[in-house]
Amino acid sequence: MLNWTYNWGEDIGLLARMQEPIPSFFLPKGYALLLRNDKDGNPASRRLMIVKSMGGISFPVFLTKGQGRLMRPAPDPSGDYRLKFWSSGGFLWGQIIDKSTGSAIMMSDGTTYTDRISAAEDEAYTSGRSGLIAYVHIVSYRAEGVSPTFDNFYSGTDAPSAPSP
Repeated sequence: MLNWTYNWGEDIGLLARMQEPIPSFFLPKGYALLLRNDKDGNPASRRLMIVKSMGGISFPVFLTKGQGRLMRPAPDPSGDYRLKFWSSGGFLWGQIIDKSTGSAIMMSDGTTYTDRISAAEDEAYTSGRSGLIAYVHIVSYRAEGVSPTFDNFYSGTDAPSAPSP
């Protein structure tokens, strides 16, 4: 993921276990790992989150609560990042990696910093399709849109190995 806009309120990321039929607009049913970029452009307000969408215009359920905030260093729209989204051990996991360093970005989990976020699986969607998503989460009366660039998308059944301490 690279080259997104930082002065519009947008969510960009990966979709997992999307349910058919996939709508041509609105949110599909399934899970998403999203990088939220708030409209103020402040890097400190960016966060990574795992959400569950019930589909349509329903507001997504934030499964990671306060995790994924206060990123060190905060992702920069001019950088190049890899998003990883997987399930293991009854949890959904998400990570953002800075491709220039190969290191995961550290994020607050509410008490300490960690290199990944997690959410307990709720079994609402046990299988489905994967994909990419970008949408405006803050709407105003002037024209706005999203502008991320994704490259090298891969979807597989192997979970990433845990990094060594």
